[in-house]
Amino acid sequence: MDEQKEQLPAAEDALPPAENEEELPQENRIFGMRRRTFHLVVVGYALGIIAVSLLCIAKVLPEDTGTIFPGSIGAALGYFLAWQLDKRDAAQASDKTEQP
Repeated sequence: MDEQKEQLPAAEDALPPAENEEELPQENRIFGMRRRTFHLVVVGYALGIIAVSLLCIAKVLPEDTGTIFPGSIGAALGYFLAWQLDKRDAAQASDKTEQP
């Protein structure tokens, strides 16, 4: 049984790293995402749920309105914002390296 474990590749070795993603230490990642990306996704999800809850309190929406869809939209917006911020940071880093 131990011989079979030695022959199986590790989970990290099975998938190659993404080409456009630089290697970060594992402590800078949460659930495989960059720390800033994770935080913006969580904040976006929370803001989506808070927005729906406030609209239900104000009687704009019915009280039985679900929160999964607005939370998912907020999370997607948070992910998009993190992606744009990463692109901006990469562009600024490349500009700094090109300047003499």
